[in-house]
Amino acid sequence: MADGHRDGGQQRRPGRPRSVTPRLPERVIRALVEGRGPVPVHLRGRALLGEPLLYKGSAMPVAERIALGVEGLLPPGATTIEQQLLLELETVRDSQYAGPVYQAAASFALWRDDLVDARRAVELGWERVRGTEDWVLIARLAATVLEVCAAEVAAAHDRRELARIADARGTARRVLAEAESSVRGAGVAPSLGSRREADARLATARAYLARLDGEDDPATWAAVAATWGALGDRYQVAKARWREAETVLAGADARAGRAAARRPMVEAATMAELNELVNSEVRKIDSITSTHTIIAEKFS
Repeated sequence: MADGHRDGGQQRRPGRPRSVTPRLPERVIRALVEGRGPVPVHLRGRALLGEPLLYKGSAMPVAERIALGVEGLLPPGATTIEQQLLLELETVRDSQYAGPVYQAAASFALWRDDLVDARRAVELGWERVRGTEDWVLIARLAATVLEVCAAEVAAAHDRRELARIADARGTARRVLAEAESSVRGAGVAPSLGSRREADARLATARAYLARLDGEDDPATWAAVAATWGALGDRYQVAKARWREAETVLAGADARAGRAAARRPMVEAATMAELNELVNSEVRKIDSITSTHTIIAEKFS
């Protein structure tokens, strides 16, 4: 049966390369690729499931399935995109690829306040990298493991979940010790770039360990920010400054805390804005490159 939405109702010209997403307007495609939304979509049912930019598999909530006419066309039961990703990563044998993806999945889950997926991502990722010789990747993932553990302890404190607190602290200490041993065993001079990054990751991990032990110190996070600043990593500087501000606000009276936290918060916001500016320029370059590729294909 012909699909009434195919190619937007327009006949494709001979010799024109078929787009990966032929049924969506260009503005909708760009919004989806750049993560902007929500966007209006006219596709429904099987036509929507055939669109790669819209298909989410079992991650589509029940209410959304009904609204878009795909109820009964997807597996029963809803999962998250992160859960699907973690399942797929189990088939990837290359830890150098899987490790960073697990790390990114955990960071994204933390951003969504989903501690269950964040913990699962770092546990799976750590098991994949801990036995390898990639000590830089081990240090990177260790810092993320301790960030997740610190978030878990903070949440568990509110609910007085003592067993969960003890488990997170034990995991954090074990992972940090293994990561420190791996970096030391590499025998790389501390002045080299890769070692400097690994040491910065470990310093970040130690700061999180102090936080989950109830010994959070603004000076520690300020030192972490300075370490990342020397490496030119604006994103990590912004995170460390933000943690510094959080620590100041948590440990002082309201008025004094706000005054002391103002500088690191402003610096964190400035760094974040600079980082977003750079990312925006990169997206523009990618867009121009993509356009040139399409034109080249069209006239080749």
